[in-house]
Amino acid sequence: IWVKILLLLILLVLFFSSIVNFVVDPYGIYKTSFFPNKPREATQARLMKSFELENIKPSSIVIGTSRADLGIDPEHMYFEKPSYNSSIPGASIYEIKFYVEKAIKLGNLKQILFVADWRMFNDMLKKVDDFESYFNNFNKLKFLLNIQSLEDSYFTIKNQASKSMYLNNGLLEDKHMSTHVKNSGGHLALMNKDDSFYYSIFPKSNNFYQGTIRSSFDDFKDILEMCYKNNIKLEIIFGPSHIR
Repeated sequence: IWVKILLLLILLVLFFSSIVNFVVDPYGIYKTSFFPNKPREATQARLMKSFELENIKPSSIVIGTSRADLGIDPEHMYFEKPSYNSSIPGASIYEIKFYVEKAIKLGNLKQILFVADWRMFNDMLKKVDDFESYFNNFNKLKFLLNIQSLEDSYFTIKNQASKSMYLNNGLLEDKHMSTHVKNSGGHLALMNKDDSFYYSIFPKSNNFYQGTIRSSFDDFKDILEMCYKNNIKLEIIFGPSHIR
């Protein structure tokens, strides 16, 4: 009888955890509205933005790293609507290729603004070990029975006064960055500080992902070919820091 009681308790805990994760919805993937602010969304940007691509089926997207994530407004008249900023922090060309491919498969994409960074070409191949599974056999249910989701649900409940870091169009709220710039002594001081540290931690080789012999230019070519074959208008720009 004790074994039955233990099993029942385990099932109740799992059921309760699933209900909490569904109701709180810390990453905004179930579209429940009980807790509108999602301060943990940014920790799962790769996950959240992939789901949002499916929901919005945009005609145009922004793709890039955190600079594009923070700095390019998809509501600008430049973009054909509906539009979405699908940039992700620290993205490599390899990761970006998956988002481009996904957006094309949704069948409505006509335009891409690709904000290229130097580090895309020589950064880590991917930041999440199971990155590919975000796109293959997507199953929202797996985030219901998940300890990390439960921790983030608790954080979300406790911090409802903190607004979601992402807007509905995928643009990252910039208030925190404005404070960071101010506390760093202004844009020039921050830029000089980043120049002396940021670029020193990346290898000088510009065409291989860190720790691999895989060429980032092969993935870049794949993106160009996908856009060409599907008649996607692709424009590539470089952000100010990476122009240098």
